[in-house]
Amino acid sequence: MKTNIKTIAMGFLGMFLFAAVARADVVTQYSFENNLEDTAPSGVSFDNLSVFGAGRAESYEAGIVGQAVRISDGATNAFRLRAADSDDLDLAADWTLEAFVKPDLANVGEWERFWTKWGDGGNEWHTAFRSTGAVTVENGLDLFINGSNNILNSNNTAEVPLDEWSHVAFVGNSAANTVTAWLNGNEVGSAGYVAVTAGGGGMSFGNFSAGPDALQYLGLIDEALIHDSAVSEAYLQGRAALLVIPEPSSVSLAVLGVLALLGWTRRRRNR
Repeated sequence: MKTNIKTIAMGFLGMFLFAAVARADVVTQYSFENNLEDTAPSGVSFDNLSVFGAGRAESYEAGIVGQAVRISDGATNAFRLRAADSDDLDLAADWTLEAFVKPDLANVGEWERFWTKWGDGGNEWHTAFRSTGAVTVENGLDLFINGSNNILNSNNTAEVPLDEWSHVAFVGNSAANTVTAWLNGNEVGSAGYVAVTAGGGGMSFGNFSAGPDALQYLGLIDEALIHDSAVSEAYLQGRAALLVIPEPSSVSLAVLGVLALLGWTRRRRNR
């Protein structure tokens, strides 16, 4: 595979920004490194996930960073991952939801409910990759807040492709008076700001019912984070850059090249 300087630079930028993700505004973080634990050091509680769905068990595959979790191997084996209510899951005045996703080709129907705090004791926020009625956008980013308030409609955003990795994010920015949707570092939808009302419901990946249920996201998830801030465009572009990091051999060659250059420069200075 050919690797140019820009690709290598973007890859290192992505790794740097990933390393910087252990920052004060991350209140919930699921890295799915062969577990369902919340590892955010800044949260007020650890919102560990559990599997909801009789006889179901999560599985893990290679992700964007380490391992990723798989939710179901098809609609007939769908289940959800659930965390009980906590303050960290009630979105702050400024907030961000972000994750890497790889939807299965099996995703069908209008609703592909992805990440929700909804229908399980409260209706606070609800994200989906949705194809509505007369479809203009397949698997567009869709967001409901506070009950029936459809802040971002999928047919006005952009398609989340099947069977490939993407980075998706929703950002609430009170100062800018916006709620925005992002796909691979690009803003693909915007609406006026609405504060998210806190509630007592559980949070889920997949549908908010136990399943089996075809109306849910099916596929892989990696690095799902909740921030209590509105992250910047530069941050989101850096996260998306993780999708194009060159293969390890190319990175290794680039690192060796840099080290060799530094060594050569030092030798010249010491002459």
